[in-house]
Amino acid sequence: MQTYIEEEEDINNIDSNNLELLSYDKENISNRVKEIKNSIAILNKELSELTLDCRHSDGYNIKLIIKNDGSRVGLRKICDICDNIIGYPTSNEKNEWCNDGKDIDK
Repeated sequence: MQTYIEEEEDINNIDSNNLELLSYDKENISNRVKEIKNSIAILNKELSELTLDCRHSDGYNIKLIIKNDGSRVGLRKICDICDNIIGYPTSNEKNEWCNDGKDIDK
């Protein structure tokens, strides 16, 4: 019986320590989330500037665009340099893409 009580007391001590660690972890997690979101905003701004500066003059590929939720958007012209959507394929390009038997490209 004595061993069980000692183990239970140890468990209670661990639980109070865990609460302090959990509180510390919440603060660290919150700070890290803010840092990541800030980094993403900075990178998105840089990406936007780069795609605006691209002249899209070195060619393009036709790709099937799929949203993150898995729903298809359709075929689009994608710049070979900046990987940005630059337009819609013509009917001939669509037919050619379909006849080439290309795989879906995300």
